[in-house]
Amino acid sequence: MTKRTLASMIFMTSLSACLTSPPPLTVAKADPQRGTFGSVYMIDGRQHYGELLALDDSTVAMQLRNRIAIGSLSRIQTILFDDFATNDVGPERHMAPGTLRKGRQVSRFPYGITAPAMARLLDLSKQSAPDRLEGTTP
Repeated sequence: MTKRTLASMIFMTSLSACLTSPPPLTVAKADPQRGTFGSVYMIDGRQHYGELLALDDSTVAMQLRNRIAIGSLSRIQTILFDDFATNDVGPERHMAPGTLRKGRQVSRFPYGITAPAMARLLDLSKQSAPDRLEGTTP
């Protein structure tokens, strides 16, 4: 077997692998400037309006006016943003994977806030730590 034949076989094998592989998962592109705007309604009746920074299966991070705040989904009754809404939160409830994915896609940081990004946001808002949605005034 010549080197040319061997190279041709390797090329054809790799080409067929590329053609038969499943397509990569599609994820919405992050908007580096803004997340969607809306409100979260706490189980104690308070409402907070702001920008959705990040969302995961247990917490939500928002920018309220010029302050960064995080809250536990177990303390939130309803989430209503321009491009995303759910009441699939609260004590003893778990957000469905599709709902969580949609919420992440419309947030400013769909893959989560990195430590340097959070540090910069806190520095810009002159905070040493994020406020808690459970303890801030509306």
